Amino acid sequence: HTTPSMLAIQNALTTKSVLLDSSAALSDKEKYCRVDVLVGADGRISSVTPAGEKSLTAEKTIDATDCFMLPGLVNGHTHSPEVWTRALVPQLPLELWLPEIIEFGPSEPESFYYAALLTGVDLLLSGATCIMDHIALTPGNEMACLEQAVRAYREVGIRAVLAPLIGDLPLEDSIPASAEKKKGPPHPVDAAHLLAFMEAAVKKFHAPDQGIYIAVGPTGFQRCSDELFKGCIALSNEHGLIRHTHLLETRAQVELAKERFEEKSAVAHLENLGWFNERTTNAHAVNLTEEEIKIVGAHNSSVVHNPMSNMRLGSGTLPMGLYRRHSVNVALGCDGSASEDSQHMLEAVKIASMIHNPSDPEYRNWLRPFEALAMGSEGGARGLGLLNDLGTIEVGKLADVFLLNLRQRSMLPRNDPLTAAVYGTHSAPALRYVLVAGRVVVDNGEVVTTDVRKLERHLYDHHAWDLDRTRTSALRAALEPQYRSAMGLPNP
Repeated sequence: HTTPSMLAIQNALTTKSVLLDSSAALSDKEKYCRVDVLVGADGRISSVTPAGEKSLTAEKTIDATDCFMLPGLVNGHTHSPEVWTRALVPQLPLELWLPEIIEFGPSEPESFYYAALLTGVDLLLSGATCIMDHIALTPGNEMACLEQAVRAYREVGIRAVLAPLIGDLPLEDSIPASAEKKKGPPHPVDAAHLLAFMEAAVKKFHAPDQGIYIAVGPTGFQRCSDELFKGCIALSNEHGLIRHTHLLETRAQVELAKERFEEKSAVAHLENLGWFNERTTNAHAVNLTEEEIKIVGAHNSSVVHNPMSNMRLGSGTLPMGLYRRHSVNVALGCDGSASEDSQHMLEAVKIASMIHNPSDPEYRNWLRPFEALAMGSEGGARGLGLLNDLGTIEVGKLADVFLLNLRQRSMLPRNDPLTAAVYGTHSAPALRYVLVAGRVVVDNGEVVTTDVRKLERHLYDHHAWDLDRTRTSALRAALEPQYRSAMGLPNP
């Protein structure tokens, strides 16, 4: 990011929950105040004071009298290339949905640029300032594809952690044993190739001071050898990288772990490999037992709750009560645009705040709006090892914030602004400003860092409707009998 000029945000309404650390008294967190914020030339917050307490001197001033200010949200898990398969794949479980993504996903490097650019635009317009992109790349051309995604994120101005999604086992290996299961061809790339690529990617792109981070991202135990996991752990240790994977997203993966591992548990097996530590984030984590949740918590690892994709793919519901009981940090994610079909972080916060209510009659356990919002900001920052820089509005942290227009209809009438922000309609006009390291990237509801109209024209002109639903996946057709048999479903 370019170094911003000194900036002042004047008279912004905010809630004490985003100004205080997580240990603050609950009674303080739900109170409101108006503040002035001063941002230094390094993009960090140099002062947060009660509005009007002192005069502010800055090269640029934002009058936030009619704005509600919150820390930037963190999309803790997504896959940007899925933009190209948005609204394409029918309702299927993950194991049958995935072949469609593989077969109809992008392959040319330029497609990765446009996918990341659109993902960045959509996230900025929903209050997100940071993304964890578990990015699937074209086998054999990984570096060129990754370079295009990095280019897009630099252009749009969102903070980006990129974890190349790597795996060295064939897709067939991700389905539990059954009478129908057949041995597929070997994976086109092996662990040694993937680890060499990761080492090169770190050297070429890892630049935290520029808002670009590389993480290790083995796709999951179902498609990764122990050799690949161990290599990722070594790279993480050597370079201080975040570790990111899918963990027990589906019931099929629970059965697969029982078959594959002596421990009969994917969590226990990964613990024995040394996977879990405070830099580990585990996407989905829907189907863990309480004992497995305790293991994750014991290592101070995080999980990423993706409520909308879990519903779309029928994967299950995160046992939020158990994670909270065992003090596991929970972040929020949208997941990819083919399993959630949008990249709207405020929507993810809203769904996460409500989805668990029907399963718990004790309404006092239900998430308050500020708690769900904290998962989307502070929880995401903690999971990515960035809590010293992001997640709350504090002196010394980077000025990654967004401001909502209090006069916009989704924020009216003037009742409780935080509840309106979380439960509201989330129409784009409510978003007034987004800042990343003090740089204004959204001004008056418009992304100002890239030509959004040009992006929309490209996406429209370089793709075609499939109105007759003619696209079918040969890979899915081959795997479906195996999956149905393994899951005890009748085959015609």
